[in-house]
Amino acid sequence: MIAKGKYHFGPITDEDEVVTVTLSEDMKVENLIVDEYESRINFRKNGKLPDPRIMIPQIQTMDVFDDDIFICAYKKCGTHWVWEMVQMIVNGKAEYYSKAKACCMLEFHLPDEYSDLQRPRIFNCHFTPKCLPKQAFEKKCKMIIIERNPKDILTSQYHHLKLFPQFSLPWSDFLKSVYTNDRNVSSNWFFYRKQWSDFLSSSDNPCLVLKYEDIKQNTLASLFKLADFLGYPREETFLKEIQEKCSLEKMRDMEKLRESGTELVNSDQVSKLYRKGVVGDWKNNFTVAQNEQFEALLKTKLNGVDVNYTYEL
Repeated sequence: MIAKGKYHFGPITDEDEVVTVTLSEDMKVENLIVDEYESRINFRKNGKLPDPRIMIPQIQTMDVFDDDIFICAYKKCGTHWVWEMVQMIVNGKAEYYSKAKACCMLEFHLPDEYSDLQRPRIFNCHFTPKCLPKQAFEKKCKMIIIERNPKDILTSQYHHLKLFPQFSLPWSDFLKSVYTNDRNVSSNWFFYRKQWSDFLSSSDNPCLVLKYEDIKQNTLASLFKLADFLGYPREETFLKEIQEKCSLEKMRDMEKLRESGTELVNSDQVSKLYRKGVVGDWKNNFTVAQNEQFEALLKTKLNGVDVNYTYEL
């Protein structure tokens, strides 16, 4: 018997926006959409994550301090990696946080659970700007936006989903589900990318855009950028300590030893999220035809958006 979590998931009503998503001929799922945030209903019923109908409005109206920091990225862009770097820079110690980054992930908790966090609070999320706290914009909180080439994102996301026993889609069906997703939700990478592009072109919030590939190619330079942006200038010797501590191998091992930060997964499952972390792994999954189709989609779906990504190093 699966243990129930601490959150209550209320009944679905006629007022809720529910969509049926076809993943393959044999697999259909029902998703709940709340203000550009989409979640699978079956994943929420066990109460290990908050009900989005309660969570999203509470996050949008939550109280924010002007020194709160928000790390925003699409899934599989290196959020764990950058969040750990940021907390080390801010705290002035090359030491891992006592819990995984899920403890500060907006999608995993209700705002009142953050009351005991030490300031400055370092949040992370996969939200579009619309779902972030309104006060984050009013108080001009610092935001770190992480981007990654979408082919590696999809490859990493596919292998991530394969960790779950209920996921049995072949790669071609997974890609088809991505290509046919025309919903205005954060799980749709094309929509997500467009929303953040529009935000960055018009917002006066202090924002730092980091590219995953740049961090991989020159981690130390990226750490200097982070420290300067955050207002915590650090010595090169200290930043090199962070670079070593935040290697994929060390972080993978470390995740097994600390709390996962959520009821949803345990520490061992968090550790397994660290797979290869390389640039260019997409070439092991995409066929020539699939690559050509994706390139065409980039041009049509993201017309006017900078899609100049690094696909190999």
